[in-house]
This record gives sequence, C-alpha cells and structure tokens, in this order.
Amino acid sequence: MIINSISLKNFQCYFGELHQNQFNFTDGLNLIIGDNGGGKSKLFDGFYWVIYDQVFNSDTRRFLPTSTYKENLISNKAKYLCDVGQSVSAEVQIIAKTGQGIEYKLTRIFEAKKTHEREWVCASASKLLIDEFKGAAWSSIDSSKHKDILKLVIPPHLKPYMWFQGEQVDDLMDFTDKSTLTNSINILSDISTYDELKEIVRKRADSAARAHRNEKKKLSKNDIESERLSKLLNAEIKKIN
Repeated sequence: MIINSISLKNFQCYFGELHQNQFNFTDGLNLIIGDNGGGKSKLFDGFYWVIYDQVFNSDTRRFLPTSTYKENLISNKAKYLCDVGQSVSAEVQIIAKTGQGIEYKLTRIFEAKKTHEREWVCASASKLLIDEFKGAAWSSIDSSKHKDILKLVIPPHLKPYMWFQGEQVDDLMDFTDKSTLTNSINILSDISTYDELKEIVRKRADSAARAHRNEKKKLSKNDIESERLSKLLNAEIKKIN
C-alpha cells in the first residue's frame, strides 16, 4: 500500500486533535527532518503503534505492547488538562491506498480515566478500527479482516527494513564482535537476499553456457557430416553424367 497520511491525537508529544497533527505524503520519497526532541521518533511510533500495537521505549530500547506502556501513550499536556473523573485518549489514524485504488482508514485508540491527580485506570487494550472508502463515504470493516489488511499496509517480510530507529543503533553496534558491520548491513538491507539471487543467476548462466557449448559441438559434427555427404553426392552425380 501507499500511505497517504498520518494524523495523531494526544499521542505522546503530539497534543491536540487529529486535524492539528496531520502529515500528508506525496508520491515518491518523503523526508521527515527535525531537531533532536522534535518528535520524529514519536511520529515513527505512531505508524508502528497502529500496525503492531507497540511503541519503542527509548529507556529500555525495546518495543513494548500497549498493555505495558498504558497511559504513557497519552500526551502529558492532555493528561494535565484532564479533570479527575474524566477520560482522555490517544489516537493515531493512517490513510493508505492499495495498488488497485482501494482506500483504507486505520485508527487505533487507547483510553484512560483519571481517578486521582496522578493515578489512571486504563483500558485493558487499545481498539483498532478499519474503514474502507466506498462511493462517497467510509464503511466499517469487520474485525475478522483486520489482520489481512494490516499485512497489506506493511508486508511482514519488510518489517525489519521499514521500521528502524536511530535509538536502536546501540543494539546493533557491538564493537567487540568482528561481525558487527556485516550483521548491521544484513539487518538494514536485503544484501543477503541479493547475494543469494546473484549466486542463482551465476549458476544458471554457467548451466546455459555449458548447454550452448554442447549444442555447438553437435552442430559442428553435423556440418562435417553434411559436407562429406555433399561431396559424395556430387561424385555420384559426375559418374552418372
């Protein structure tokens, strides 16, 4: 799928409604540039959260499920402005389109209720809603189809290459291990797959070359035999004449 936009409501550092934190993408390469602490990683978390129901914890350098991260998903400002007894939610919405032109809206929501000034009762899990644009309106998709649609947005085999954060570099760079650079390259690219494909092509090329040489030998033998028979025919014709 092609991701057209992402919108964030009270998600981590993104305080405000969806329309206030909306990022639209164009065809081709899109770059997201910002200062340290500007929200680049949290925007990354937004994509990851919608699809995998997890966010990256920079302290532990691990991906944590929503059930563990809980109210930390929600903007601190939104939590501060929330009155005791009221609820507040974090929400991220992605709009994407398939190659066949089918447009989907994926929305993940997590809600928490403020019971005391710094105490929260959180939902047991986040909620995922997926809608398909039909005609001129959005139509809800049954939850039984959610997994298949999520796999269309980011195919599972692309996950290691698509979702990489700078904070994870420390996990990749063990300079006491001589294979560190090789392992890093393999994680960040499909170079190993490229090597496999190159080896397959080489073997097929060698096989084709051998077959070509054998066919040339056969043709050469046929040419010699054809020339001998032609001379014999001409000799017999002369005898007849």
